[in-house]
Amino acid sequence: MQLFYSNKHTKDIRKSLLKDKFFMNISDFPYPKINLPKDLKDEPELFDGVEKYLTQIEKYIFTNIDLREHGVHSWILQIVSANLVRSLYIRNSFVDSINSRNIVAMFLNLKAWLEIVGVLSSVLDILKQDLSDRDLHEKIKPYALGNRGSGSMRVGTIEVVNVLTMIKKSDNYMKAISKDEKLSNFFSDFYDVASNPTHPSYDSYEFMGDLKDDAIWNIKNPNDFKKQLITYRPMYGGLLLSPIFIELICSEIFDIEKDNFRKVKSESFFQT
Repeated sequence: MQLFYSNKHTKDIRKSLLKDKFFMNISDFPYPKINLPKDLKDEPELFDGVEKYLTQIEKYIFTNIDLREHGVHSWILQIVSANLVRSLYIRNSFVDSINSRNIVAMFLNLKAWLEIVGVLSSVLDILKQDLSDRDLHEKIKPYALGNRGSGSMRVGTIEVVNVLTMIKKSDNYMKAISKDEKLSNFFSDFYDVASNPTHPSYDSYEFMGDLKDDAIWNIKNPNDFKKQLITYRPMYGGLLLSPIFIELICSEIFDIEKDNFRKVKSESFFQT
């Protein structure tokens, strides 16, 4: 058995792999349905964006993207596609948390989903500046190549944009489309709502237990823990708008970049 191959053989394998194009039939993609508790079934419209998310964004997801084609615009297509696919798995994990009535996991996923709004809002904001390709490259680079951390296992030296900065771009987007000053911190406020329960904080302790008048704190039993999915609904209702805003932002990105994206070698990932 030959264990080592020549460079020519390796190159031939690579060429063969590049020729094999993988596409996903949209009906085959894992996509769990929401099983709402009885007390939330009167508000199914709240979860419409979650149920319909895949069909709303599938047209914006591309694969076989040649990053050597058409410069920075291929990077932008990759950033959008990668974040959208990531958001699909976040969506599925969110549904799993609803179905298991796990409010801790639910807020973790809502927070992550809102961060997708943040990065796409930031990309849209950059594209609206009508920059030269050189300046566009510099602005987009942190989103394409950036990482966080200072440990020895970090990959690369480019610093990714701070997530709160990206969320602020979402605030600006909401303010622009609504023309309502009251909504100028819409996403920042809801990001705080989603963040506190996901860290060691007062909000997260409230999920875990009850503080009685006599200063006795008791851990909630599993049934009471699950009921919080209903009692905390006013806290997370606004976060369920993430799917809707992701679709809106992607439509604007593709409208600005439509001619550039056509010049990038790529194919739609989902086939119907």
